[in-house]
Amino acid sequence: MQNDQNFRSFRIVTWDQVRNDVLAVEPELAKIIDAVNPNKEFKLIEACYAYGDLIVKNGLAQLPTSQGLIPITSPELSTEVKELLSYSSIPLFLTLENDNEVFVDIHTRIVPLNLFHAGSLLGVFETADFIFGRESAAKWSVSAGSRSIFALPKINDNLGLKRLRSHYDFENTLRANSLFDHFHLFSAIANSKHFKQSWHNRVLFFSREWLKEVDNLELITLQKYILKQGWLQASSVINRIELGLQSEKFTEIVSLRNLKPRPFIIDNARHLLYIIAGSLPAFRSMDDSQYAAPTGELQQALIEIYHIETHYPTIMHVCSLNDIKRFPVYYSLSYPTLLDGSPINPSTSTIMLDLKEIKFLFDTLQKRGVNSEFIQHIINNVEINYFHTEQDEDTKIKLSTQIPKEDCSFILANNKYNLGFCYSSKFWKGCIRIKFKS
Repeated sequence: MQNDQNFRSFRIVTWDQVRNDVLAVEPELAKIIDAVNPNKEFKLIEACYAYGDLIVKNGLAQLPTSQGLIPITSPELSTEVKELLSYSSIPLFLTLENDNEVFVDIHTRIVPLNLFHAGSLLGVFETADFIFGRESAAKWSVSAGSRSIFALPKINDNLGLKRLRSHYDFENTLRANSLFDHFHLFSAIANSKHFKQSWHNRVLFFSREWLKEVDNLELITLQKYILKQGWLQASSVINRIELGLQSEKFTEIVSLRNLKPRPFIIDNARHLLYIIAGSLPAFRSMDDSQYAAPTGELQQALIEIYHIETHYPTIMHVCSLNDIKRFPVYYSLSYPTLLDGSPINPSTSTIMLDLKEIKFLFDTLQKRGVNSEFIQHIINNVEINYFHTEQDEDTKIKLSTQIPKEDCSFILANNKYNLGFCYSSKFWKGCIRIKFKS
């Protein structure tokens, strides 16, 4: 059983204690550290988090304990631990096991920025700030596992939720009235003492000693590696900046085509360009790896305890920017994750009309071309399809029933329950699929 009181924990370790774990997920980094040949002064902190825990909360790292999560600035932590990590509000850490998501919590909604796999370094921007003597002001958060996650079918039946509460013994006030609420339900179930599937997110924090200014060539090589990882991660931000600089030209292009889309349409079109450029993530169906969440028992709970009917509880989650060209990904007007602009449509337009307007806009740009090589390149490199749960009289928008026929990731491999694909999910209302051409 995963939820022993000692499950959330951390410990101070040395390189020889974790070398094989690092070698398994990032051999290049392990080779560089072997060359450093660090002595016992080069401390690391290995931390183990439960699903949904915030490793970083609004720009401040937290350590897991049997009593809960504790900010690294807390007086509850020992002086030694605080001194090891005090060089940054988000100390450099390596993901050793399972995924974690970087997102921004703007109170009214969650904006996913990326999903990182085992072997990824996080806190690289803040570490670069420390190396160069700059102040950091990060505001993002990092979750253990995917934070932006939901099941396609509705799971708001009171009797079904009551059965889940009774079985997993979580708070009575928890509801799942919208797709945005599903994470809280999944997290409550996965952190119950009755949850049997083993799942945890393990990370390795680097102490100040690794980042000190020295003449040691091997240690300089390590710091160069860290800066390189930061530069690679910054490429998505740079792409967003370049697209931002092109936004006036994008608006000009639209005007020259005698199109007059509302700001809401422009905001969503720009967001789609960010996704196509690999600068922001979209969604894909969860595979069987269990890296992003303990979906095995979560789905079993929805079927056997909640008693979901008719539709299989396919789970969607945010896709890593590194994977976005490998899989078809989806963005929905009914599940907005806009980074810029408002997700609320102030007009009386319907989702179907909004979807048609976005389709017409992109079709026009793809067919007639644009006076921007950057925009032209990214929109001509993808196949874009549009879906809705309702029939389109003009047949310009596909029915959501077509999705599993065109995307094999929705084939129900474990369908012993004889449940069908949830084509009626709210997520498919005004949904756009982006598939990169090979």
